[in-house]
Amino acid sequence: MKKKIIISIFLLIVVAVSYGLYEYFRTNARTSDLEADIKISAVDLYNAYSDNEAHADSIYRMQVVQVTGKVSEIKKDTSGIIILIDGGNGMFGVSCSLQETDEEVKRAEKDADITIKGICTGMLMDVVLTRCVIVSTDKK
Repeated sequence: MKKKIIISIFLLIVVAVSYGLYEYFRTNARTSDLEADIKISAVDLYNAYSDNEAHADSIYRMQVVQVTGKVSEIKKDTSGIIILIDGGNGMFGVSCSLQETDEEVKRAEKDADITIKGICTGMLMDVVLTRCVIVSTDKK
């Protein structure tokens, strides 16, 4: 009886450690492989958050969002490349953190029409999309 309890506890520990290691080493699916849950313009997405952030969060937060608009800024910082898409008010918009290489980002230029897909994480000053990929760009 005591031997069965020890074996059961040992197996339980092995299963728990295995699951923990699986979760620790698991990687996220590439955003380019994910289907967009929502397709929306940058202006409409920004306005939705500006009008009612709590309601917009209930719709867009943690969803794969494909957003279309005009590039207002491209910048590189310590976390990577960020493309800001104009939100229609001139100051703020949709901030897209890219997981692509510099070579792929060269397709984007200021004032170009662009479509980007990413995970919406809510609004700070801009609506924030992470793990973004460029779907298409139309240079002017």
